[in-house]
Amino acid sequence: MSADFFILLDWIIKALEVTALIAIILLAYQKVSILFFGGAKNISTESDVIFHSCFIAALVVAVFHYIGSELSQYILTLNLDKMEKRQLFYSTMFFMSFIGVLAIFTLHKIRDCMFAPAARFCIYLGLGMCIVQMIQFYLHGLVGSDLFLHFYKVLVVTINISTLAVVSYFPVTAYFKRNCNE
Repeated sequence: MSADFFILLDWIIKALEVTALIAIILLAYQKVSILFFGGAKNISTESDVIFHSCFIAALVVAVFHYIGSELSQYILTLNLDKMEKRQLFYSTMFFMSFIGVLAIFTLHKIRDCMFAPAARFCIYLGLGMCIVQMIQFYLHGLVGSDLFLHFYKVLVVTINISTLAVVSYFPVTAYFKRNCNE
C-alpha cells in the first residue's frame, strides 16, 4: 500500500472524527455551553454521563489525531539523518498517543464525570497505539529493522478506524433513537 493511500485514509478518518464531534454538539444544541464548561453539577443522569463522556472522548480524539497527523507530516520534512528522523517520528507519535490518553482521563477527573464505555475504549485503543508506536520505535528507529513495518501500518489504520467507530457510535445511535421517538 502506498503512502498516498495512508495519507488519504488519515484525512478521511480525521474528517469523520470531526463530523462525529460536530454531531455530538448538534445533539446537545440546548446544552452546548454545559458540554464545554459544565461540571459534576450538570451531570445528574446516566444519559448525561454518557453524553459528557462521549463528548470528551470525541473532542480529545479529534484534536490529538489532527495535531499528531500534522506533526508527523512536519517531522517527515525535517532535514535529519534517516535513523534520527525515525526516532523522532515514532517517539513523537508515542507521546501524542499517550498525552491523548492522559487528556481523556484528566478531563473526566476534572469534570468529575464517570467513564462511558466509549471513553474507556478510546483509552484502551490509545494505549494499544502507544504499544505499537514503541515497538516500531525500537525495531525501526533503533535497530533499523523493517520486520514490523507492514504490521505497524495495518495496526495504526485498524486502531484509527476502531477509534473512529467508537466515537461515532454514540451520535449515530442517539440520532436514530431521537428519530424513532419522534
